[in-house]
Amino acid sequence: DEIRKWVPRALGSNAPPVQVCETLREQPERDGVVIMSFDCATHWTDELARFRVIIVDECHALKTHTSQRSKALLPLLKKAPRAICLSGTPIISRPAEAHALAHALRPRIIGAKRPFEERYCAAHQRFGRWEARGCSNSKELAAILSHTMMLCRRKDQVVQQLLPPKVREVQWVDVPAAAHIWEHHTLKASTNHSSHTSLANNADLNAVYTESGPLKASVVAERVDALLRASQQAKVLIFAHHRLVLDELQRLLAPDWEY
Repeated sequence: DEIRKWVPRALGSNAPPVQVCETLREQPERDGVVIMSFDCATHWTDELARFRVIIVDECHALKTHTSQRSKALLPLLKKAPRAICLSGTPIISRPAEAHALAHALRPRIIGAKRPFEERYCAAHQRFGRWEARGCSNSKELAAILSHTMMLCRRKDQVVQQLLPPKVREVQWVDVPAAAHIWEHHTLKASTNHSSHTSLANNADLNAVYTESGPLKASVVAERVDALLRASQQAKVLIFAHHRLVLDELQRLLAPDWEY
């Protein structure tokens, strides 16, 4: 759906359908759009070498030269006429972690690993070993990356383009049966010469939540049902602490709504 939304020409009338390779047995087609995991891509490197555009999502998984995944896929990025690497996770805890991907994208600008580490990683010999865990000339490196290959967007810049403003709202519900359970356990704790505060430290607290949780499900299901009916295009994501609550919500909402 996202490909059809953002790159409609890639799915024209004569274009082959999008292929999703979920197992190593599924060989990528010669043409069209192919989506696969890192493991599948590592397995089918020869077939992927034919593609003119390679997009790597979560590219921070290729931040080292030594992993088998990097050894298989970084050469593909170097050979591809167009290579795009995407990541929402900062990978540069150390400048050394930037070299593998940066060199795959712009090898002439970044240069070999050893000179890169000497200039930007404060590399030196220590007890007979090569250490490149430091940082040097960081402003220069940042300028090179941002002017030649790296486009950085903060979350607030991207979300505003795709989603409406976030609204936070607390809705109180009246569940007399659940309140009765809390009153019962609180009274029991006070009878045992404990305060309400001590109930929070009591092992019975989990039992209170477990008993009262499913009793709230019917009220929550009514709110969710009303929200979905108000907008047929709405999607609801529900979190709950206890699985019993989720099971009860599923039972109540399943007859009318897909999940």
